[in-house]
Amino acid sequence: MINSRWLLLSVSVIAILVSSTVFVAIPITPRASAQPVAGANWEYINYDRYGTNSNPQTQINKENVQFLELKWMYPYPQSSSVAAKLKGVALSEGSGAPPLIVNGIVYTQTNYDTILALDATTGKQLWSFTEEVDAAKVLASGAIASIGGHHHGIHYVDGVLLQNGWGCSVNAIDPLNGKLLWSIQDMCKDVPTNKGFYSSGGSHPPAIYKKDNILIWGVGGATEGGLSGRTFVAGYDLNSQPAKLLWRSFLQPPTGGDPDWAVRVRDKGWIQGPNGPVKASEIPIELLKDDWGKMPFGVGMSNLWGQYTVDQETGIAYVGTSQPGQDWNATFRPGPNLFGDSIVALNARNGELVWFYQTTAHDLWDWDCSWVVILGNVSIEGKNTKVIIKACKNGYVFVLDAATGKPYWTRDLMPNSRCKQCFLLDPKNPDDMKKNWFNQPSKGPEWANPPNTGAIESDVTFDGKTIFVGAMNQWKLVQVLAVPFPDLVKRTVLRDRVITRETGDPERPTNTTVFALDAATGNIKWKFTVGGVPHRGGVMATGGVVYYPSADGTLYILDADTGKLLSSKLLGAGGLTVQPIIGADANGKMKVLQVMGGRVFSGFGSSSPGAIMAFGLPDKLPQPADVAREALKQVPKEELKDVLKDVPKEALSQVAPSVETVSPISYGIVGVGIVLIVIAGVLFTRRKKA
Repeated sequence: MINSRWLLLSVSVIAILVSSTVFVAIPITPRASAQPVAGANWEYINYDRYGTNSNPQTQINKENVQFLELKWMYPYPQSSSVAAKLKGVALSEGSGAPPLIVNGIVYTQTNYDTILALDATTGKQLWSFTEEVDAAKVLASGAIASIGGHHHGIHYVDGVLLQNGWGCSVNAIDPLNGKLLWSIQDMCKDVPTNKGFYSSGGSHPPAIYKKDNILIWGVGGATEGGLSGRTFVAGYDLNSQPAKLLWRSFLQPPTGGDPDWAVRVRDKGWIQGPNGPVKASEIPIELLKDDWGKMPFGVGMSNLWGQYTVDQETGIAYVGTSQPGQDWNATFRPGPNLFGDSIVALNARNGELVWFYQTTAHDLWDWDCSWVVILGNVSIEGKNTKVIIKACKNGYVFVLDAATGKPYWTRDLMPNSRCKQCFLLDPKNPDDMKKNWFNQPSKGPEWANPPNTGAIESDVTFDGKTIFVGAMNQWKLVQVLAVPFPDLVKRTVLRDRVITRETGDPERPTNTTVFALDAATGNIKWKFTVGGVPHRGGVMATGGVVYYPSADGTLYILDADTGKLLSSKLLGAGGLTVQPIIGADANGKMKVLQVMGGRVFSGFGSSSPGAIMAFGLPDKLPQPADVAREALKQVPKEELKDVLKDVPKEALSQVAPSVETVSPISYGIVGVGIVLIVIAGVLFTRRKKA
């Protein structure tokens, strides 16, 4: 006979597990029709034109997310399949861009700039588009250094797909058949005051100010700015055919310098210092005078990173900028180096500067303010306020007034894990603004954290109340080198630093933490840490769930309210470096899409072609009896009989849950409870026999 005290305890535990779910039960009715679904379309890299990365759908939620299953997988074609169309282009495999879902069709961009359209229900390819290009002809324009690299994504705007093409161009693609509708070519050709070379195209696709039909696009200098292409943002009138250039706003001085470059804008911006924000107007003019110095060839900025955001009501466009280059050796670029590492607000109609906020003055670490600029509304001191939300590689998160750039709060997510020479410099300190490298006067290697990969090399998410962001520690032993001189014939330049060692030191661990921050105050609500890996790509919030793709190959699925791990999926040893997205197929069923492969990041990830995977809920959600049955299969039948033969039937009948009242998340709890109790009984029986 089984000990009656154990039996009563077992039955009581099951009863508690069941009863605890009755009062929080949420009936689930899976959608089976093609009725309109909230959040059905994911139209931009970061979900919507405001870059929130947060989808309002509720079909897949914290109550059922553990039941996600693989619906289909599409392997990316090898780049050799389109090599004939891309003569002389340096090709990369796979995809490093989040896909889109629009009207039941998945659109995904490869690193070799092919766009693929897939049926969201089955994964079947519908069409593909590859722009034909001859690298030799593009380079003959004289403005571009090389043709190659990877791509960061596409947008769906007003019925067209917008894509950055090779050679400083923009393409508009018909989403139904993959045909080219129109394009803007030679956007880097004959740029006034430019004496350098540009990268082959803008980092991210353009935005559109819809009221006046103005396309906004930007580009920077090649090789991290080391080839001195003069970084700019441009506006094009799409009412003209072909599109007409309306304005061009430069974000760095011309080669040769401009002594009043920073002085002219000192009343329009802020600069982040080690002790908080500083109004540029409060910085002595002599420290702003001759910003960037004489701007010799080999000094500049690289691309504008992240999704541009345009406030359709005010006509203000917001962009995030790269670090000043050369990255680590600032011998030839004194001063704060505006507008490197900045959030820049421009008038979409004419390109005039509205305001700026520099996040790192006189950057010595490659801490560009990359990735998405979010526009949202936050309750600040009880008032609904339009704000800009931004995270940068320096490890800070910023919430700024969208109209003025005034900071409401800033937060350093890694104040206790920085290297001693890895704190922000003071824009009011002349010595700081003339410092040549981070560990000067030493000329030897030094551990850096955040290093060149930064602390936040990923997109952030805003769900209306909470900001979700992944921040990493990854110590690297950095040796700063002399400033290299560019090879103007080959249009290349060497780097000004070398990484002599990465991670592997137990006193300097690598890890990633997902933070949930109160958008109104910056206070930490919760955090979730994974050891041993950095992070690139970003997190997504939807249905009360946060999805975090990790470099360890696992998609972690967290409760958005508490940070508790709800589920996880090991998708591949190669690692995940692209954020997931979610949208509906033609039947209204939501799919979570995750890209794998296509990128190696700090020793993690994979350069293989990889694949895109689609996850969805099963057509029929598991019932309580199914979960319990599967759980009991894990126990040997003979021992199970010994345990259950003495349990009164009426006791078991009392704990049978009602299908109508138990939420799906409770199935797993009940199943685990049964397993634990049965296993305990088995162990008790074994001990008794022994």
